[in-house]
Amino acid sequence: MTAQVITQFAAGIPAQASGARVLFAMGRDQTLPRKFFSHINTRFKTPINNIIIIGIIGFIALFMDVNSATSFVNFGAFSAFIFVNISVIFHYYINNKKRNLKGTILYLIIPLCGSIINIWLFTYLDKHALILGSSWIILGIIIFILNKKFNK
Repeated sequence: MTAQVITQFAAGIPAQASGARVLFAMGRDQTLPRKFFSHINTRFKTPINNIIIIGIIGFIALFMDVNSATSFVNFGAFSAFIFVNISVIFHYYINNKKRNLKGTILYLIIPLCGSIINIWLFTYLDKHALILGSSWIILGIIIFILNKKFNK
């Protein structure tokens, strides 16, 4: 139990730093509101607003059991893998028309199998992770559509 707690804290620190920097990059690229998310603290040269946001999320996670917290992390990983696999299909198989035997295996069948396996793994996740994670993805899609509409 003690090793588990130490491991979670050790993994949480780089997760917070990398999450804050991802939010910063999204603000810098105007995927998220630039003024707030690309703000850099003048003294420490860090994206302070993003560190605070990720810190609040991490604080909320303190009140979860390990299984729920793991389900939230796995939801993010599984959904990212699904979107990467779908992107491979669209980029190589559909857009670049790599449809010979090799292309069909590498750019359609393998990514499709990867997506199906990850969708199957979703069935083992905590229902709260599924609800909150799905809401997060829907919010991301809405922000993406709004950005495309207003930033032509």
